[in-house]
Amino acid sequence: MNNFYESSKYKNLNQSSLTPPNYVFGPVWALLYTLMLSSTYIIYTKCKTICFPIYIFLVHLFFNFLWSYLFTKIENKVYALVDIYIVISLTILYMHLYKKIDLNAFKMNIPYILWLLFASYLNVYIVVYN
Repeated sequence: MNNFYESSKYKNLNQSSLTPPNYVFGPVWALLYTLMLSSTYIIYTKCKTICFPIYIFLVHLFFNFLWSYLFTKIENKVYALVDIYIVISLTILYMHLYKKIDLNAFKMNIPYILWLLFASYLNVYIVVYN
């Protein structure tokens, strides 16, 4: 199975000069998922159950995974852009809820929200210039 990001379709898109090399994405996402899941575990231990903030986190994960499908499988960059704004909104919401329960769990998600904002810029660039 071909990696979309290695394909000529992706490489031929007009991309921002700030687009990182492909090898950056795997380690960055591994770190971000580790932080997200660790912070969610902290919230789970404080709530002693799957509480509302964790439900929001899980809904957010659905939209996070949906972005890859929209961007790479059906190749609809506009839908992917709409999706990333949903992901950002849900992330801000769950971070706000996490902050009420544990400040460190909130702080662990700061790199993620920053990455999402950067990723949305990259997605906007692709939509506008292709």
